Amino acid sequence: MKNNNLYKLAYADLLTGMMNKNAYEERLQSFRNNPDSINKFSVAIIDLDNLEYINNIYGQHTVDEAVKITARCIF
Repeated sequence: MKNNNLYKLAYADLLTGMMNKNAYEERLQSFRNNPDSINKFSVAIIDLDNLEYINNIYGQHTVDEAVKITARCIF
């Protein structure tokens, strides 16, 4: 169980549970080492606008919820 928690801390975003930069870089390196293993691979970069405005009006909790909702929509 402890190793699973360490893995999550190292490779997953704590707020959304999605893979983080460390996980992406590790997977990319494994593809470089074994290009024949690539079946499908995609990267999405999403920029959420007006988070500062939302934070100033509604608070950080609402910003966190907006980020989590967005993550659920794309995951």
